[in-house]
Amino acid sequence: MCMQAVTIRPGQDANTVVDQHIRSGCKKEGPKTKKNACSHPGCKEKEFIPVSCKLCKLPFCLKHRFERDHECAVLKAKGSQTAPKPAAKPVPKQAPAQPPRPDTSKDEALARQLAAQEQQRGRGGGTRQG
Repeated sequence: MCMQAVTIRPGQDANTVVDQHIRSGCKKEGPKTKKNACSHPGCKEKEFIPVSCKLCKLPFCLKHRFERDHECAVLKAKGSQTAPKPAAKPVPKQAPAQPPRPDTSKDEALARQLAAQEQQRGRGGGTRQG
């Protein structure tokens, strides 16, 4: 069947309307699917939706979509030219948060928590409102 919409009005028979549409010259071709063949040597998979490598821009199947899975030439070239990344700086430990008192508002509990964190950092005591 074609992909053209056919209007069926109230009281009309759907089969009759579709039959008239076909007899009036409707092309019985469905949508053409694009064949996205995998670029990995020896792989014959084809995807309905294109999946391209972010580095080399070649199409691949889901099995070979990642750079390591298809031995990406761009990744290999970058790997030989770049130095290893420095280690990330350690994240300082934070004091455990104190549970808010049931008789205080959320703003007051947050202010107390921030003041406690400032004292631990050595910036001096925070102001306490009450």
